[in-house]
Amino acid sequence: MRRYLDPTEVAQAVQLLQDGTSIRAIARRARRPLVGPVLTARHRGARLAFAIEHQNWQVRHWRPVLFTDESRFTLSTCDRRERVWRSRGERYAACNIVQHDRFGGGSVMFWGGISMEGRTDLYRLDNGTLTAIRYRDEILGPIVRPYAGAVGPGFLLVHDYARPHVARVCRQFLEDEGIDTIEWPPRSPDLNPIEHLWDIMFRIGFTEPFGLLTNLPKYFRKGRISLTLNSGLLLLDEKVHSCLTLGILSFLLPATQMTRIFIYGTLKKGQPNHYRMLDTTKGNVKFLGRARTVDKYPLVIAGKYNIPFLLNMPGEGQRVQGEIYSVDDPMLKFLDWFESCPKMYQRTQVLLEIEEWVGEGEGTPKVGSTTEAFVYTTTTYEPEWLQYPTFDSYDAYGDHGLQFMTREARDSDNVIS
Repeated sequence: MRRYLDPTEVAQAVQLLQDGTSIRAIARRARRPLVGPVLTARHRGARLAFAIEHQNWQVRHWRPVLFTDESRFTLSTCDRRERVWRSRGERYAACNIVQHDRFGGGSVMFWGGISMEGRTDLYRLDNGTLTAIRYRDEILGPIVRPYAGAVGPGFLLVHDYARPHVARVCRQFLEDEGIDTIEWPPRSPDLNPIEHLWDIMFRIGFTEPFGLLTNLPKYFRKGRISLTLNSGLLLLDEKVHSCLTLGILSFLLPATQMTRIFIYGTLKKGQPNHYRMLDTTKGNVKFLGRARTVDKYPLVIAGKYNIPFLLNMPGEGQRVQGEIYSVDDPMLKFLDWFESCPKMYQRTQVLLEIEEWVGEGEGTPKVGSTTEAFVYTTTTYEPEWLQYPTFDSYDAYGDHGLQFMTREARDSDNVIS
């Protein structure tokens, strides 16, 4: 610790004294140093190169990026951030002592991810040990892959260089699934917004989630999110902290993740059940565009009420035309109920070729490009349906002569459309 003043600082102190500033006001005070990772010249060079590469990124570049990490929360800990009011000589009074068990109390590990558009579920890692196989089977497969499909083209994954993340089985999985990652500089957890999120969540201890709301207005600013360069270190613009704050609340408050759904039947525009997509009491829906399946599927009209069914038999039938929507969790749950999923229909992913796109935001696909979405297909069909004529586009009022009967017009038979 430097205990002397250089000539410039001496001159500044003298000037302040001459201006009437008290010695107490200008005296140095002992403060806690900022703690950071140990950086070698190679690490600093990597951080500098990363900053130069990304310093001109705009909101549209960061929008499809998912920042992920895992963190352990101990039930008995002391971060020395607490303060007590006491008089001289009361240091060892019982009321001024924070009890802490260094070797007990238990702990729990969580994994999560945040982006500008939403967040993943907060996943608890039971047994507390993360291996490459667990990372692939419990996180990358069931959580990251569907999230990437919902974001669409341009999705980027950020995770650190922990051994489970960079193991061969995980790298091979990401390559097979077509999921790209951002090459993050080593020993740079401070550059990942979710690391700061964990720190703030740890401070509040999951006990006061709404206490943050009173401080939010200053973080809610619109505009450019930039990465700036300062002494070879990457500094996050304060507008990035608005994303951080939203990420914190997304873990503490209900999720708002959006999912892409491909609609081919009576829920399309102009069809008998489209009004259900407009019912805001069921959830939020946004029309994104029109597309056609890359593979062929049998789209048939069958059953007592002439219901359109997409048979899960890729390679048969025709390339089916439909509409892509972005729906939130409540609407997705409603659609699962409406389609009697998984008993009658099963929600599966399908590869689509874009024919028209009106949705806004990063990763906007071009006409002719491909994207993924969920679709309600069925494997529970009658054998004779395979002999029915197939359609490339469904219209309840078409010249096929098979009039669709709405639920309101049906008899008491328990059939779900």
